[in-house]
Amino acid sequence: LQYRAAKSVANAAANGQKVRDDALYLAYISLFEAEEGGPEHPDIMLGYMHKAMALLLANPQLLDKIDSKNVSTLPSQFTLERY
Repeated sequence: LQYRAAKSVANAAANGQKVRDDALYLAYISLFEAEEGGPEHPDIMLGYMHKAMALLLANPQLLDKIDSKNVSTLPSQFTLERY
C-alpha cells in the first residue's frame, strides 16, 4: 500500500500536478527503499534518492513540515549506505 501511494504521488508530480514537497520527498524515499527499478535498472532507484536529496538541499526546513511521530523523515543508516 505504501509503495502504491508513493508511486501515485511521484507520478502526479511527474505529470505536472502540484504536489507538496514534503509528500514528494517521502514518496521518493519510499520508492528508493522499495528498490524501484531493481538490480536491472539501478538508475531508476538512484534517481528517486537523488530527487529526494535535491528537495532536501533546496529546502532544509522541509523535514520540519513532516509529522515525524508517524513516519521516519530521514533515510535510515542502511538506506544511506545502499545509496
